[in-house]
Amino acid sequence: MSGTWAGCWFPVGGVAALLWTFVVTAAYYVAHKPFTASNLAAVGRSLAGLGGMGLVVALGTGAGVLLLRRLDLAPAERLVWAAAVGLGALSLAGLGCRGC
Repeated sequence: MSGTWAGCWFPVGGVAALLWTFVVTAAYYVAHKPFTASNLAAVGRSLAGLGGMGLVVALGTGAGVLLLRRLDLAPAERLVWAAAVGLGALSLAGLGCRGC
């Protein structure tokens, strides 16, 4: 019977250690208040910028896929060339619309 209880204490100790870590971390952040509204706004602006960049890259890659659809390329080559050609075309279109 002692053999069955011996294997049970290891997971209980692990859960207790994890719970203790969460309690200590929460108590630290309650006392030190690391985030203010301006910090969260700055993080939000950074994430919005990253999201916008991702949309521009996706738009350029999609345009490149359309421009290169007749070429017989391997999938990895198609992705690389589509991104390069599409972002180049998007850049040239942006330069052309500069006076618009």
